[in-house]
Amino acid sequence: MSWARDPGDDGRPVPGGFPGAPPAAKPAPTLATAALPNGELRSPASVPVTIKVKLTEHRRRLGQAGAVAVTVAVLDQVTKALIQKRLPLGEGHWIWDGIFMISHVRNPGVAFGLFADLGSAFRVPFFIITAAAAVWLLATVYRQSGHLLLGRLALGLIIGGAVGNNIDRIRFGGVTDFLDFWIWTYHWPTFNVADSGITCGVGVLLFALWRAKEL
Repeated sequence: MSWARDPGDDGRPVPGGFPGAPPAAKPAPTLATAALPNGELRSPASVPVTIKVKLTEHRRRLGQAGAVAVTVAVLDQVTKALIQKRLPLGEGHWIWDGIFMISHVRNPGVAFGLFADLGSAFRVPFFIITAAAAVWLLATVYRQSGHLLLGRLALGLIIGGAVGNNIDRIRFGGVTDFLDFWIWTYHWPTFNVADSGITCGVGVLLFALWRAKEL
């Protein structure tokens, strides 16, 4: 009978060196190890480390989206405050004759004046429902494209724009718009920085979702 030595053991001979000897059995999981689906063994101490790494990564990603959102919301509120201070409501000044003007408009609807003609009895439930749907949608989008920088940028733009406009709704009952574009006789609905953030965010988000499917 032949004997073989396992590398790194204490030097005691173990059977198994002769042809046809059965392979040594894997050690059973103990309190110091945990069995993985692929049959490997891992120490439980490594599981919290993995969870901690994932949580740190999520915090980093959310922090990036949050920084973009804060930047958009602050820029939106600062520009609106300047308009409210320097331009009476309902007035405007041409910056580029026939093309672009700065005007002070109060919009009770959503972005670009949509649903502005709805009464308050309809607007309040509408905003509550759309806000809840937006939160669910953004959470779903984050799970699909949050690992992409473009996805986080898009979420920040959309959230920042939504926060900026909702601050106006809470404070004034409507949104301050001031960017006014014309093309000959065609008038594009007056908008603001928050509307621009939302629009750009949706465009970037669509591209990010497309990229997420390609990767």
